[in-house]
Order: sequence, then structure tokens, then C-alpha cells
Amino acid sequence: MVTLFPDRYFHIGGDEANTKPWSASPRIVAFMKQESLTGRGALQAHFNTRLSAILTKLNRTMVGWDETLHPGLPTTTVVQSWRGQAALVKSTAAGHRGILSNGYYLDHMKSAGYHYEIDPGENENLLGGEACLWAEYVTQDNVDMRIWPRMAAIAERLWSPASVRD
Repeated sequence: MVTLFPDRYFHIGGDEANTKPWSASPRIVAFMKQESLTGRGALQAHFNTRLSAILTKLNRTMVGWDETLHPGLPTTTVVQSWRGQAALVKSTAAGHRGILSNGYYLDHMKSAGYHYEIDPGENENLLGGEACLWAEYVTQDNVDMRIWPRMAAIAERLWSPASVRD
């Protein structure tokens, strides 16, 4: 995968994992027992930790959604917060670099003023923010109105001092 995506940052997702089938798999249940993993959350944490180490060896920085955060996750992993500032604060306080997406979703059709009010805060571990536009809400007819002027407001908000609110 890293040959297909040569960027330094490698986003693994990590949210919305359907973990129920794991409990139905004899191989996975045996693996969890062998590794003393108690519960599906522990298995996902184990996977994320191993994947982070692999990506580090390949000179990549792992990025994952809030759900990837757990106490054993290497702090080299960047945590992207879609669940809000509290989740961002939790990850940056744990030593991870963070990206804020919550509050910057273009498909939610919030006003430009709303986006100006979202404050990612100032923290040495904060990398910035990301404006998201999920494709299931976009057609050729509405893409421009979904993006503009909200994208310009978000860009100005993220690239300007915290005092810029309008």
C-alpha cells in the first residue's frame, strides 16, 4: 500500500469497525486467547499498535480516527478527531499530534459563521484541521454549493490567528 500512496502520512481509518464477526471466528478467538486480549477493543488496539510499528519501519506516520486512540498506541500516531474538541484534547494530552475534523464537515451545510466559531485551540501537538465532504451527499448539481463559501471560511479560520472570527 505504501507504494501506491507514497505520502509520509498514512491514514488507516479505524472508525466504524464492525467487531462482532471477530467473536464468531475461531481463529480470531484463539488469537485473542493466545495474546491475552480481553475483548474486541483490546484486539483492535493490538492491531493498531502493530500497524503503527510496521508503518514506522516503512518511514510512514500512521493517522487514524479517534477510535484508534488507546493507552498503548505509540505517540508517533496522529489522531484525527471527528468526535470533537474533547477527543482532540484527550489525544494531544496523551502526546499524540492531532487533527480536528469535527465542526468542519461541509456536507452538514452549516453557515460560514458556524465554521468560524469552531476553535481547534492552540496546542503544540495540534497539526490543524480538515474540511470533510462525504461523497454520499454530493451530486454534480450541488457540489459547488456544498463547498463554497464554507471552505473559504474554514481555510481562513485554520490559517489565521484565533482572534479571526468573521
